[in-house]
Amino acid sequence: VIVRDIVRKCVIAQFRAHRSPISALCFDPSGTLLVTASVQGHNINVFRINPPRSSSAADLASAHVHLYRLQRGLTNA
Repeated sequence: VIVRDIVRKCVIAQFRAHRSPISALCFDPSGTLLVTASVQGHNINVFRINPPRSSSAADLASAHVHLYRLQRGLTNA
């Protein structure tokens, strides 16, 4: 996942949300929470996005916090 600020033209956060491709993602109205779902739909991750102070690799790595992993059963839904 790469989160970009299109006004300032900079990367806000960059991280791997799932091992498999992402099928869906959505921000909350405040723009600080990001929810991602895997292609299989069994794992849903919730992240908090914190705008970094600079564009260094260390700041980009700490610009997100993994809050929750929600899992559902393995049967088709």
